[in-house]
Amino acid sequence: MGRAVRENEGETKVSEYTRRDFLKTAGLAGAALAVPGKLAGMTPAGQRQASPTATGPGGKRKKVIVVGAGLAGLVAGYELDQAGHEVTILEAQLRPGGRVLTLRAPFSDGLYAEAGASRIPNTHDLTIRYAHEFQLKLVPFYPASGQYVNQIAGERLLGKLGAASHWPVALTAEEQRLGRAGMWQKYALSAAKQLGNPAAPGWSPKPFASLDGVTFTRFLRQQGASAAAVRVMTLGMDYDGASALRILADLAVNGNVTENYKIGGGNDQLPRAMAQRLSTRIHYGAMLQRIEQDRSGVRAFFLQGNLVHQSEADHLICTIPFPVLQRVQFQPPLSDERLNAIDSTHYLSATVLFFQEERRYWQADGLNGFALSDWPVAVSQPTFDQTDPRGILAATLTGSIALREAGLPEDRRISTVLNEMETLFPGARENFEGGVSKAWNNDFWAKGAMQWFRPGQMIEFWPYMASPVGRVHFGGEHTSPWPGWMQGAIHSGLRTAREVQEAAS
Repeated sequence: MGRAVRENEGETKVSEYTRRDFLKTAGLAGAALAVPGKLAGMTPAGQRQASPTATGPGGKRKKVIVVGAGLAGLVAGYELDQAGHEVTILEAQLRPGGRVLTLRAPFSDGLYAEAGASRIPNTHDLTIRYAHEFQLKLVPFYPASGQYVNQIAGERLLGKLGAASHWPVALTAEEQRLGRAGMWQKYALSAAKQLGNPAAPGWSPKPFASLDGVTFTRFLRQQGASAAAVRVMTLGMDYDGASALRILADLAVNGNVTENYKIGGGNDQLPRAMAQRLSTRIHYGAMLQRIEQDRSGVRAFFLQGNLVHQSEADHLICTIPFPVLQRVQFQPPLSDERLNAIDSTHYLSATVLFFQEERRYWQADGLNGFALSDWPVAVSQPTFDQTDPRGILAATLTGSIALREAGLPEDRRISTVLNEMETLFPGARENFEGGVSKAWNNDFWAKGAMQWFRPGQMIEFWPYMASPVGRVHFGGEHTSPWPGWMQGAIHSGLRTAREVQEAAS
């Protein structure tokens, strides 16, 4: 049995419910799975009881194939397994987690850093819920002390993240007064609120087609932002080419974020914990080649150990990123509209570089190792809460510059970005011991960092991202209202599990 929290006349009470009941509401907007900003009150995994083979009154046990052992596939498999279904998970790689990737090698002294999903906003109730489900500790993503570096127009400014007493660019007097946070509120957040809740059942982007027709940076100019204001607002991130509706929907669905967390010991502990529970259900090194379905069931053909294997089931959940799904054949073929969505949905280019420094020299200057630059690059210091005197500076590049760096050999990639790191944190070259990078565009199993609609794509592709095709259900961050977030992957895993559960009822 699980536990749910409900409010009754101002008093919090606890009620029990089955996994079958949980799947009826899990992932729906407004489900009280966790209290945003609170890190207590969840039922430990050890206290949950798996449902028996029967899935509840009127329920039927189904065979389910889940393709992909990223968070979406793991959550779907975990919940369906708990509900009593027979689950088989096919994962092409030899590890779980997908784009939740914690790097521990080649770093020394137990240092580690996130190459993929890194932050957990306090509004991401589903992610927080599962962290507690598996008894994982959530810790602050940002350090409590130390100044941030903000670099723009060649000037290095110290203070709060994304804040400066005076920006050295041609802002209007009002924009200087508003500051970066105020400009985001005026030019973007106010418009995002007009979208309502993109995670609500039945929400459609169609009424906001005009926002989908322009890039986010063009939208900001239309809102009255000066070119300098756009430059300040987009510090650390390349928004060029992104649909304005895509970015505004992201702002709307994330709500008022007041805290950001990470999982102590590495974010990969969450998928690893799920995978451990599902170990006998997961087949690693299983590369999906073809999906066939008819009235009798669905079949997955996959390559494993140079042999083609076949698995049969009642339903199949596919969580493969669209750029990778292009390599999979479907019989009968998918519709032209869905194939167009799979073939054309744009993914963000991202390259993350890690620099192991002999000592955290920046602390002597009162800095915390976090920075934003108009290069653009966002720098974090994932080791601020680790005990070793060494430290890692992580630089995240996005957009065209990330794609350019991804095309360079590893040594040139490291040396190029190290020069930029020197301008942000002087001493980076002197204390540099070694580096490594992760170019998500070069990853055969991802081909990009996350779904990142270009203008016009959200309106055109939204109806074909998540809807099932017969016995095949589609999940993954790209099919959720939270694209690019762990919350989105989890949400989609719950949705697809619920679709299967409803079919079994």
